[in-house]
Amino acid sequence: MANEARKLQQAQIRLQKSLNNFVVEMGTDAKNHFVRSFRNQGFEDASIEKWQPRKRTNYRTRSGKVVDDTNRAILVKTGDLRRSIKVLNKSYRSITLGSDLPYAQIHNDGLYGNAYGKYRFKMPKRQFIGHSKKLIDQLRMKLDKRIVNVFR
Repeated sequence: MANEARKLQQAQIRLQKSLNNFVVEMGTDAKNHFVRSFRNQGFEDASIEKWQPRKRTNYRTRSGKVVDDTNRAILVKTGDLRRSIKVLNKSYRSITLGSDLPYAQIHNDGLYGNAYGKYRFKMPKRQFIGHSKKLIDQLRMKLDKRIVNVFR
């Protein structure tokens, strides 16, 4: 009996260590999943929901030069938004990812309204971060494998 109790206690310790490591891996996997949105030009939930294309493909810089950005990826000009995705909060039970850029939520959720009361504008929703069925399914499979391996 004492031997079995010791084995169970060792398995519980291995499981706790494994789960602690899994939270870190889960954050990395989630970040990679969300960053892939920029490559896919859409958010992957159950399937990839493609982003609405930009209306304007040419713009004028401050110096007056006209720039043709027809081939530029949507939501990627400097790469700051993509690089801003990071772990905001982490505990032994959960992990929260997000962006600290002020315009990230506007792009992710979309925005509709009046600008200065003069004209209406519409920023389409181009979600790049949020709940994803595919990500949850991948993490569940990974967790199941980890738990099975602990009790081998």
